[in-house]
Amino acid sequence: MNTTAITAKSKLFSDRSFSLTVLLLLFAAGLFMLMSPLLALLSRSLFDNSNNFIGLDNFVEYAQSPELLNSFMTTMMIGFSVAAITVTLAFIVAYVIQRSCLPGKGLMKVVGLLPILAPSMLPAIGLIYLFGNQGILKPLIGDASIYGTTGIIIGLVVCCFPHALLLTQTGLRQIDGRLYEAARAMRTSAFKTFMTVTLPSAKFGIISAFITVFTLSICDFGVAIIIGGKTSVLATDIYKLAIGMHNFGMSAVAAIALLVPALITFSVDAWLKRKVTNMGNSQATNAPTQSLPLVHSFMGVVTWFVLAIILAIIAMPVYGSFVSFWPFNTTLTLNHYNLDAVSSYGFSPFFNSIQLAFCTAFFGTIVVFIGAYVSERSAGFKFLKALIGQLVMLPLAVPGLVLGIGYVMFFSSPSNPFNGLYGAMALLVICTIVHLYSVAHLMCVTSFKNMPVELEGAAASLKISRPMLILRVILPISLPVLIDIFVYLFVSAMITTSAVIFLYNSGNIPASIAVLHLDESGNMASAAAMSVFILLTACTVKLLGMWLARVLQRRQLQA
Repeated sequence: MNTTAITAKSKLFSDRSFSLTVLLLLFAAGLFMLMSPLLALLSRSLFDNSNNFIGLDNFVEYAQSPELLNSFMTTMMIGFSVAAITVTLAFIVAYVIQRSCLPGKGLMKVVGLLPILAPSMLPAIGLIYLFGNQGILKPLIGDASIYGTTGIIIGLVVCCFPHALLLTQTGLRQIDGRLYEAARAMRTSAFKTFMTVTLPSAKFGIISAFITVFTLSICDFGVAIIIGGKTSVLATDIYKLAIGMHNFGMSAVAAIALLVPALITFSVDAWLKRKVTNMGNSQATNAPTQSLPLVHSFMGVVTWFVLAIILAIIAMPVYGSFVSFWPFNTTLTLNHYNLDAVSSYGFSPFFNSIQLAFCTAFFGTIVVFIGAYVSERSAGFKFLKALIGQLVMLPLAVPGLVLGIGYVMFFSSPSNPFNGLYGAMALLVICTIVHLYSVAHLMCVTSFKNMPVELEGAAASLKISRPMLILRVILPISLPVLIDIFVYLFVSAMITTSAVIFLYNSGNIPASIAVLHLDESGNMASAAAMSVFILLTACTVKLLGMWLARVLQRRQLQA
């Protein structure tokens, strides 16, 4: 055998070894960091507080408890209500942005997406400033109360609106423009075109938005804990059972009760997305905008009304954080931003969140990049890659609260050799990366699918190793999407509450959790101030990421 053949065979073996090593590490990490905590959660539900095995007794007790069953039904009702309201409003706004000729579309989208950069507690605090017992608009609702189911629904509509807007706008954007051309050629009325072309073609985006909003709303913790009042939902039940009553067996059952509908909706959404992919048309054209002055003017008024409400709910906590003593002394002050004076934690939660967000974004981006590349671009190992493909999508179906309490039960066990991680910042970072992994993985995989398939073949012919190809070619090409992933992970880690609510200690409490504690202690203005810190940080990182991504894309086009 000549030297060239030996070298080629050695390089092939080296590339396969690299790919296999990465795939095995990714699979092992998924089993350890995702499946093990979920199995620990399931196992804990079969034991009582004295660690005696009791089988399904906890589930029977849960089913026979009127209070807990009422929480489950209330959670489902809130989920469906929020999904129906949010998707309807988001579709109107998305339609105006995508299909009308009205001005100000850019501003509409900016305002519509603003809540995605804020912790979920911020809209709840805003509603209290507006409609609470001392709210400036309290006279408008009379004896009615914003606390309870109504407040939770409104707060969740604001929180989930950006997600619904993005999904419905994507559904409208993907409609084949030739359908509108055919309808115009047949002189079909605007209303009939809407009913026979727009709605049927956008139905998958609408259904996906409904499922996504439903899942987000039943899993949210921040809104319910701030403005829920006496209304109990599954998320608050899990928290109260685990933290307030130390009944981890029943809290595990409540977590499973939350996990089941999330898994069902995830499965339905995954099926819908596969169906949409299979129905895709490569010859489709973009749908043109329409000029329907009367209809679009009315929809524009509705759109600006909805966006004005969202902006008011987000802006009120910002204003309230500067008011001396709401509502009796409205003199503006910076006293509430002096967190050292109102909390024993001071500013440390904010810096803890910066550390958590940066570590999550930095290490998460590296893991996602390498894992997604090997999963998508390496040859062979089809069965292993299929397993990993299912595993990396699972976090989408697991609520952060469920994952967090699973981490508590797994890592707090004295028999776990990694018990030392419990309470450490490293565990908060790991849990947050796992919680956010799926979306980041999809972003990276989409980018790799758009790369030329000949890259690996050319590298092999030039005898360039796979790691060197990644460093010299794949990484520079992928920088724009990696910046997007970094920003997504940073912002999401900055505002997350549910995934870390059980994992922090007094030395690494995140800012989002500090907001809850400040509100519970009656310092709502300081809670608003901390929320403003989070919002401004998220906005700054988002804007920097957008600017940097555009600079890199411009340089790549010039090259």
